[in-house]
Amino acid sequence: MGDVSESEITGAFDVLIKEGAAIELAFVLIDKRKLILFSKYISEDVERFVDKLDTIILALALNRKLGYLPRPVLEALTELYPHIMVNISYIPDAIYVKAYTFLDSLSGDAEQLILRIISDQPTLVKPYLIPLFLKFPKLAEASFGYGGFVTAAAVFALGKAYEKKIFMKKLKRFRKLMVVDVDSIIKSLKKNLSLENALKAAGININELFKDVNKRFKISPADLKLSKITIEALMLNMNGEKQNLEVSPIAYMIGKIFKKRENKRKILESILFFTRSSKFEIRVAAIESIIQLYEGSGDLSLKPILMSFLNDKNEEVRKIAISGIAKIYKGTDNVLDVFNSLLSFIKIDSFDVANSVAFAIKQLLAGSKYLEIALSNLRTIMAEKDPYRVSVAILSIGYLSEGTRNKQIKKFLLNYINHENPVLRCAAIGALGSLFASTGDIRILDILEKNLLDVDSEVRKYTARAIGSIFRGTPQDLYILKRFHPYIRSKNEEKRICSQEIIEFLFRNSGRELEALKVLKNYLYDAYWVTRKSLVNIITRMYRGSGKEMEAISFLLPFLRNESKHVRGTVSEILGLLIRNGPLERETVPLFKKYLEDPNKYVRR
Repeated sequence: MGDVSESEITGAFDVLIKEGAAIELAFVLIDKRKLILFSKYISEDVERFVDKLDTIILALALNRKLGYLPRPVLEALTELYPHIMVNISYIPDAIYVKAYTFLDSLSGDAEQLILRIISDQPTLVKPYLIPLFLKFPKLAEASFGYGGFVTAAAVFALGKAYEKKIFMKKLKRFRKLMVVDVDSIIKSLKKNLSLENALKAAGININELFKDVNKRFKISPADLKLSKITIEALMLNMNGEKQNLEVSPIAYMIGKIFKKRENKRKILESILFFTRSSKFEIRVAAIESIIQLYEGSGDLSLKPILMSFLNDKNEEVRKIAISGIAKIYKGTDNVLDVFNSLLSFIKIDSFDVANSVAFAIKQLLAGSKYLEIALSNLRTIMAEKDPYRVSVAILSIGYLSEGTRNKQIKKFLLNYINHENPVLRCAAIGALGSLFASTGDIRILDILEKNLLDVDSEVRKYTARAIGSIFRGTPQDLYILKRFHPYIRSKNEEKRICSQEIIEFLFRNSGRELEALKVLKNYLYDAYWVTRKSLVNIITRMYRGSGKEMEAISFLLPFLRNESKHVRGTVSEILGLLIRNGPLERETVPLFKKYLEDPNKYVRR
């Protein structure tokens, strides 16, 4: 842990917990080593922290690394439960119930304990009923006879958890136990009313359940109490591992919880400290948190802070900041001000960053009343000598004309496609890919294909991506796949890389990934290891983070029993890359159990 001793770190934990500084604690715990130390530190003397578990649980929820802590804390709480009840000010039962909403399963004993707590003191656990019942529908069904808002929460959660027909069957089944107007709810649902309106028609005001959501949560330094949005965020957090989040979990959660707060400045001050962290993951999470907090606000007081990230030494940080500027100011009256600042301030020293700037400009200006003024400014930049700034102008013009096939812009771009400067060639190719995106125009393929052999690797990469973009989601996608997939087994590395880029951009998030997989599976049997490695790259890049990983996993699992060790090894590598350190680690364990019992030792291995 560097020069900082464990005692100094645990001392910091003490201060943060004492002050209720959940946001700051969440950022500290991004460091996995500190998280492990924190888990050990808390579970060794959990009784000392019982009245501060709200802060601890929120910090872990924000950071979504809950797997390290809840179990030992809950085990300790189970032992402490009878003793703590002597001092009711701790309200440990409510904390206990809330903590269980973060776990994936409940033992029979835990279910009975939770039901007993709900029955004995329903008011104390009221804020946690909906997230608890959403996570464990069986608990909701077991609570139907408890009356009042417990039954209302159970009905609401089951209505969200099940399809309408199944939900109505369950309502009828438990009609005798329930104290709500079941027939009125069913009648409203048959009329296609929303669940909330159906419950309202039956006299159930679901907003009452959100009224006192966890009043004990206090977040330093703003000392803000949570509201309905917190419950919604915690509900999302419970299934967060199954989501394909574009930002870090902590940023996503901070945005969900605090975005609608009027006074966000103190929260911003808490986060800004971590933008100076030497740890990349913490810095990125802090910047993403600011973006999530202010998205769509158009707040110009934030501009100097955002602009300061644009000269960061790390290219990835600059790209995140550029994208964030677009998210914060898009659709506001400050678009033109920010557009001009973006062009004059940004330090562009690579084509990837230039591409990010152009994409941010597209997000800022698409459909804006300032579009023509901005286009005029972009045309002025075309006369400059800096190739990166000119490339921003070329790409922006192409992106702002996406899918239009505009003939004048096409003619303008073709003047640059063979330019002596590779940066400008890349820009023209990227802009053409956008101009003809998802049009399936074969004539553009004939123009671009020769650039796949360009001497510059960046030009080849962006040509491949442009081809993928042009034919994604079109009837010609399988034709393009069949035309380029033979390059996978090429001895020429450049051709293999181009093939990988084309296939990834052609099928990722297209809804047609499985069709591509069926064609590509034959390469599992290829004797040349480089070919199989190319296949691994294609499939993992096509699926990982797409939310469709289970589709690929289900398709590939049977190949683990293949006689060929090459096939088994390649499939194992793909499955490992799709699952490892991702949201599906727990979900896929049952799928592998039958293979662990296979009589073939190589399959088990």
